Amino acid sequence: MNNPQHDPVTAQWSLLAALMVIGRPTNEVERAIGKVTLDALTTPNYRAIYSAILTLRSAGKGFDLVAVDAELTRLQAGIDFATLATMAKELISTAPLLSWADVIAERHSLRSIERALRRGNAILADEGTPAEKLERIKGELASAVRAGDNQTSRDGVDVLRDFVAELEESLRNPERYMVPTGIAGLDVLMDGGLNKNDLLVIGARPKMGKTELMTQIAGNIAFDQRKPVLLFSMEMSGKQIMARITAQRAAIDKASYRKGLETHEFAALSRFMGEIQRGQLALVDRPRRSLGDICTEARELAFRYGQLGAICVDYLTLMHIDTKNNRYDLGVAEVTAGLKSLATELQAPVILLAQLNRNLEQRANKRPVMSDLRESGSIEQDADRIVFLYREAVYDPQTPLGNITEIILAASRHSGTGTVYADLTNHGFSEVASDQVRRLNASAKRPGNGSVTFGDIS
Repeated sequence: MNNPQHDPVTAQWSLLAALMVIGRPTNEVERAIGKVTLDALTTPNYRAIYSAILTLRSAGKGFDLVAVDAELTRLQAGIDFATLATMAKELISTAPLLSWADVIAERHSLRSIERALRRGNAILADEGTPAEKLERIKGELASAVRAGDNQTSRDGVDVLRDFVAELEESLRNPERYMVPTGIAGLDVLMDGGLNKNDLLVIGARPKMGKTELMTQIAGNIAFDQRKPVLLFSMEMSGKQIMARITAQRAAIDKASYRKGLETHEFAALSRFMGEIQRGQLALVDRPRRSLGDICTEARELAFRYGQLGAICVDYLTLMHIDTKNNRYDLGVAEVTAGLKSLATELQAPVILLAQLNRNLEQRANKRPVMSDLRESGSIEQDADRIVFLYREAVYDPQTPLGNITEIILAASRHSGTGTVYADLTNHGFSEVASDQVRRLNASAKRPGNGSVTFGDIS
């Protein structure tokens, strides 16, 4: 018998035979079925048998040889019981079930890529600039490798079973489904961290620490979790971004970059040099990047590494935005929708920084609210989570709260909301207990900004 690892046809009949021998839903069966779509099978008979198995499974029935034979007879598929019995008899073991499913899914992806390449040849003959054609071809290839992209609809029972199987797997291996930010309190608010298809928007006025928070999260993902991170900086140079990350990761005082490093800081820098070689961080520091530029770079890096940990964009206002019919809001809507689609396509969260409207500084209480987001309608619609930063010291340097910053999870589709407190130091954000903030608030003996005390501390 051919090795099913190298023979996709053998893998297909082996998978079908194993499913009928097992004959009932198990965790392994559910995982295998979740990998293989009906159109991944290459012969009409195999598709008919698999369709019968899926139909019985969706109805909550067993799918052993007898049940599948009855369903095929009902469908008048022209496949007799002897054929099914021979498949089961020649099966040596059901143990490689998931390996067969992987082989079938991989070969199906390769066929999808071949079709995408043929469509790519057609795109080359279309009108458009070379850059536009390249972006369309990359989009075709990216769509081809996404799991299940040819399946147009699914039975609700199948979706529920997949959800339960994924839920069980996420409890065993949460890192497969979540990307922690590394800010412990924020991860708690988010029920574990970012989902892999999240668009996270971080909004604040200048000097609040947007870039500091982004680089800290990027560093946590790239170096602690060892997941590739792509960071677009349209304001700071790559060296400036790396100086921030180095200060955070190696605990180097930023002032030392100008005054000269102390002996212990040189040692810390040397250790970080080893750490960064083991991590995976890519920087793009060219200004005025467009949505197309970001998608192209992200897809190229995803093809190179297989899976990205996160994509960071600093920041929205500095992007090249196509103002359709002189409508800036439509351009912003196209960008946010495109970045959300990119996160879903690559299964990598996108972190987008956004400048807040300066009008908020005219209010007595300057804490951000949703309407402070420029073109907030499209951002609220497309973002899965929105975080605001507020630090009283920006407006009142004499505050006893010092550089304590509110990290406000103001909106989240997948969790509750709330506030985390962190002290902004030369080494990044360091979390502060709410009790400490409460004591500082009490010692201030004043209402804070307007009639509101610092944060919402229960």
